[in-house]
Amino acid sequence: MVRLARERGQPLSVASQPLARRTDDDAALTGDIVPAPIRSSMVSTFYAVLSWVLIALGTAHMASASRIYSALTMPALWFFGGGLLIVVGAMLNLLNRMYGNLASGLQLATVATNVAVGSLAAVGGLLSSSSIAQFAVVVGLYVVVTALSCTRRAHLTTSHALEG
Repeated sequence: MVRLARERGQPLSVASQPLARRTDDDAALTGDIVPAPIRSSMVSTFYAVLSWVLIALGTAHMASASRIYSALTMPALWFFGGGLLIVVGAMLNLLNRMYGNLASGLQLATVATNVAVGSLAAVGGLLSSSSIAQFAVVVGLYVVVTALSCTRRAHLTTSHALEG
């Protein structure tokens, strides 16, 4: 590649860049094919899937409120509200994935929400009669989603965010 860059009169820095950092313009100049950064899109897709899993979990939580509680009582309302909180927090994660690169405060709000909801879920799991498996799944989901909400790799690129 260095020889090819010298023949075309390009600076050596373009030819010696790693593939992930080279742009399509650089590839057009050297004739190389530069693959899209798959790792970034895989992380973003994984973040979206986990967010949708949390929406399903919150929806199931709200739907089970009427089966667990026979009447509309304050505990039943709080149980339903817990499911609603999970759904709204997961929606915030989807917004962060889409627009987190454009709105800097959105990432901070999402991380804070994930920590708060995950902490409430952990305490609720310890105080209730949930099994160890249920506790591990819910807390594990929030640990991973919180970690993903902290990283820029989980966000779509600015061009994707503007298109979709």
